[in-house]
Amino acid sequence: MELNNNFLGLKQGFQVIDDDDSGLLKRWKTFEQLRKIDDVYVKILTVVHDGNAKEIIPLMKEVKKKGPDNHSVILVRGETIDDSIHLPPVSELRELGREIYFQYKKLRSQK
Repeated sequence: MELNNNFLGLKQGFQVIDDDDSGLLKRWKTFEQLRKIDDVYVKILTVVHDGNAKEIIPLMKEVKKKGPDNHSVILVRGETIDDSIHLPPVSELRELGREIYFQYKKLRSQK
């Protein structure tokens, strides 16, 4: 069985969407509970947008420590529920993309 747990970022990313400081803590608690279940593949999904872009690399490092089976980082796309959420500027995405690639490459070399 595969279960996805969406992480929006660290504190700032959660406040953009959830408007609730406890959202991140709730997700980590859920993650810990899911890890206790045998034969469950736990995947974390993070959607990059202009409200959490600066938190992506620190979040990736934190997620790595927790040890999910997979962590996917994707770009926000299409229409969002909140019209104030957009992609970061292309220049920021390019730099972030290099950093994300570096983090994934580091992770693979440690396996």
